[in-house]
Amino acid sequence: MTTGKRNTQGMAWKLPPLKPATPAWGAWFQQALESHRQGRLDHAQRLYEQILAAQPRHFGATHMLGVLLYQRRQYREAHGWLVKALQIEPRDPAAHTNLGLVLGAVGRHEDALQCHDQAVGLRPDFVEAWINRGGALRELRRFEDALQSYERALALRPDAPQAQLNRGIVLLELERAQEALAALDALTQAHSDYAQAWHQRGNALAALGRREEAQASYDRAVKAAPHYADVWVDMARLHTAEGRLDEALDGLNRALSLNPALPVAYVNRGNLLRRQDRWKEALEDYNRAVSLAPMDAMARFNRAPILTAVGQKNQAVEDLDFVIQQRPELAEAYVVRAGLLKEAGLYPEALDDFQQLLAIKGDSGAIAWLPDILNTQASIADWRQWSEGVSRLASGEVQCADVSGLFSLLALVDDPALHQAVCDQVMRKQVPEIGGLGPIAIRPPRERIRVGYFSADFHQHATMVLMAELFELHDRQRFEWYAFSFGPRTGDAMQQRAQAAFDRFIDVRDMSPLEIARLARELEIDIAVDLKGHTQDARTAIFAYRAAPIQVNYIGYPGTMAAEYYDYIVADPVVIPDELRRYYSEKVVRLPHSYQVNDRARRIADRVFTRAECGLPDEGVVYCCFNAVYKITPDVFACWMRILQAVPGSVLWLYEGNRWAPDNLRKEAARHGVDPQRLVFAPNMPNAEHLARVRLADLFLDTLPYNAHTTASDALWAGLPVLTRIGQSFAARVAASLLTAVGMPELIVRTPEAYEALAIALGREPARLIELRQRLLAGRETAPLWDTPRFARHLESAYEQMMHRWWNGLAPEHIDVAP
Repeated sequence: MTTGKRNTQGMAWKLPPLKPATPAWGAWFQQALESHRQGRLDHAQRLYEQILAAQPRHFGATHMLGVLLYQRRQYREAHGWLVKALQIEPRDPAAHTNLGLVLGAVGRHEDALQCHDQAVGLRPDFVEAWINRGGALRELRRFEDALQSYERALALRPDAPQAQLNRGIVLLELERAQEALAALDALTQAHSDYAQAWHQRGNALAALGRREEAQASYDRAVKAAPHYADVWVDMARLHTAEGRLDEALDGLNRALSLNPALPVAYVNRGNLLRRQDRWKEALEDYNRAVSLAPMDAMARFNRAPILTAVGQKNQAVEDLDFVIQQRPELAEAYVVRAGLLKEAGLYPEALDDFQQLLAIKGDSGAIAWLPDILNTQASIADWRQWSEGVSRLASGEVQCADVSGLFSLLALVDDPALHQAVCDQVMRKQVPEIGGLGPIAIRPPRERIRVGYFSADFHQHATMVLMAELFELHDRQRFEWYAFSFGPRTGDAMQQRAQAAFDRFIDVRDMSPLEIARLARELEIDIAVDLKGHTQDARTAIFAYRAAPIQVNYIGYPGTMAAEYYDYIVADPVVIPDELRRYYSEKVVRLPHSYQVNDRARRIADRVFTRAECGLPDEGVVYCCFNAVYKITPDVFACWMRILQAVPGSVLWLYEGNRWAPDNLRKEAARHGVDPQRLVFAPNMPNAEHLARVRLADLFLDTLPYNAHTTASDALWAGLPVLTRIGQSFAARVAASLLTAVGMPELIVRTPEAYEALAIALGREPARLIELRQRLLAGRETAPLWDTPRFARHLESAYEQMMHRWWNGLAPEHIDVAP
């Protein structure tokens, strides 16, 4: 649990001898000071203001009014009065150090340090100023310097409890817990009722793993000061480490009941609520922490993931910008921001953040993010250190930092065993405390099975491009169909089709995974189908909570989820043959043809494109690949360059992707001895027009280890042959599945040599390409890949077989659906 800072500094109230204008004002000032010391702040403030109304340059009243306003968190006003005090008495050390405290409270720690330096320069024996100086250095994370400042204070006054306490705290910051414990032991022996000392002693014991003793020390702090809120925050941290989450939450609630203005308690309670997927409450706590402590970097850092999850990604980036400005050494902030920048298509900026990560953590410390780094580089065809990085991944040396790296890994290494192992490791780390909402009792069979599809992509998206007609064709007599949409409310044509297709289309975007899982249970969903898997905007925790008795991984993520709460994965005999089933934690449901559904209503625009308007030459073979740029590896590209060299006049037509990729790919072409002008780049355009444009190409060249998926379906639907090399992992076998389902197995090869040879042979024999195109177009009425009604019946048969097993108390098992 991330914790914030507490103010362990003290106001320096010592003043030089007063020189009031008259004895009467001196008496008033002494009365004001006495009220101030007694905590009667309203009365003290009125007296200071009355003195200043009559004596505007009364230093004591000016100074102490600034102190009082600081105590009331009125920092702007406090700053003004303390600056004015120093205009009256520029060499007063107490005013300098108190101005430093005000500056520190608003995050101006460098300026605060200068004020404290001024104070100790004017008065080298000023203990409170040395203590305050140490506090500013702590905020600047200059812990060794802070330690020296506290030790200077102790050299001047060995029995100064505040300096002893802060010395112990900074030793903990320096991970010198044993020394901290010794210092705090001495302090508690000398001051047995010093609650803060018992509190920090508990922190030292917790850092040493002595949890029972830590709890006892926290208890002593509570006994010494029953209304001391801060100790409850660290007790909650101890309980969280022990997995006692309910007690931790109770402790944080207690802290906030004692001090409703304690930012660190809101941050830590927000963290705990976030772990429990109580997003709305967590965001409220983070917002409260930020409002109380606008300069607290950790409050904003912890808020950023929640803002991202609820779609406020621009605000999340702003928070991370602030965090990095305040805490440039915080490596994790660069990682989170890099992910958001990458998602926004700002790849160079994302790579800059990854470079900062490497600078902070070093190569070995940053290795868990290597898949994300390589994927970001690949998105702009930046292949520096590619071979070394991929070799490290293939060796099994790397464990992904989080789920984003799992998807990246699919396009880097063709090894289903590695994919499963890394995915298993990440899933155990990401959702360790989610144990579900309890078992779901077997319900008696009912007339209609309730199936829920869960996705963020019920709008113009590759998943909907494939699935829209399936949703419309699903049988309403034997099934009820539910959509749980946690994606954007676009209102586009695809979203309207989805909304019309389901019995119930439920917008759950503003709900947490826990709330969505509970809703699915209340609706008695029988089968929950995850259409996202480990992809962008996924909400895997819905399934960790066990939203339905049967949970299925389908189409979004081409690989195993490696989690026991996914019962089945939908596949086919090509993507998961018998010999590869062991690499999937789910039971494998194999449909008789391709696992990938297609929409026969996908429109091809009437527009007839010319080669010239697409930047293509009038003559020569047009090879193409409209896959995302990150799927193009150096090996694949080198093969393509050899193909171009072997087929004179040919060109390679690629998806533009972004503004950086074309330049990098042209440079790579030149490096391979190919004229960069033989690479032509296609900008993004609406799908119907793209399908019409595709007809200008002669042969689609697939990628490995991540094949064309929807892009292969696009090509085949438009009558464009696809050449693929089949691999071992799911993502590396999809194009082969599609080609099998359209009756073109001869375009599936197994070696790079065969791939290159066949591409060259087809390029040299235009008649063969024409024959392949004619077969594709003729098969649109008969090929299984385009028979969506038959696909729907096969998938529904699978759903029924899953349910019959559950109704009969049988565990999930592999299912092969009959043709």
